[in-house]
Amino acid sequence: MIAGKSFPVDTLTLDGIKEIYKGEKQLIAGVRLKPIDQRDSQTIRSQFLNKVLNFSGDEYVTYWNNRLFREGGIPPIPQNNSGEVITMVQETDGAIGYVWLDETTAAKANLRILLTIHVRQ
Repeated sequence: MIAGKSFPVDTLTLDGIKEIYKGEKQLIAGVRLKPIDQRDSQTIRSQFLNKVLNFSGDEYVTYWNNRLFREGGIPPIPQNNSGEVITMVQETDGAIGYVWLDETTAAKANLRILLTIHVRQ
């Protein structure tokens, strides 16, 4: 889990990430959160949904459709790949995203690694 250097906290818990990606937590330290998602075609997305949120891709889409209908909110913003996620979190206040750890190497000076979640690639 990554964010830009200006993100208001240095770490997040797994429960905190779940709350953010389910739209239940929208602010941290007065900063509006902007969760960044990956496209369904990316392997990392299915790993993230399964291991972190305990959803399949279809269940996640259904969850957000129901949530938007009942309560409103803003679902995570999809990006095409990890490179776009990294750019988005570096350039957008409050943005948080997920990428493979080895993809952070080149941009590490401009990122905060909030949490490392071990999954198989």
